[in-house]
Amino acid sequence: MKIPLALLLYAGLAAVAVVLIVAAGSFPKALSARDIGPATFPLSLAVLMLILMACDAAMSWRRIERVHVRVILQAGSVALLVALAVWCATQFGFFYVLPVALLIGLRLAGSRSLVANGIFSICLPLVLWVLFDYVLLIPIATL
Repeated sequence: MKIPLALLLYAGLAAVAVVLIVAAGSFPKALSARDIGPATFPLSLAVLMLILMACDAAMSWRRIERVHVRVILQAGSVALLVALAVWCATQFGFFYVLPVALLIGLRLAGSRSLVANGIFSICLPLVLWVLFDYVLLIPIATL
């Protein structure tokens, strides 16, 4: 089954515009009648986003490409894996999660050499740790 990817993107950007409009309602009001106020920028950005999306959809309606649902599901699953890696890094520590996340990411990217992936997944966090802790003198974590 194929669905139009552009329409999904329009829906996501429209959701962002709605969030901007709702968030702008909580901004402080203008200080004087001549002041535009802090809520003007997010409101104008949201309105411009909606106008530009409508114009783009009108001009390219017949040329919108359709993609397989599988491609969108793969992108969603990768986004969920990244979110899971970030959450695990906040719970267990960046240097404990990074080798596992790199190993999984390299495998999903198509690299099939398990030994090379393992070496890279272990060496990159070690190089980052040495670089930040000992060269730049910025302690970011302990191993």
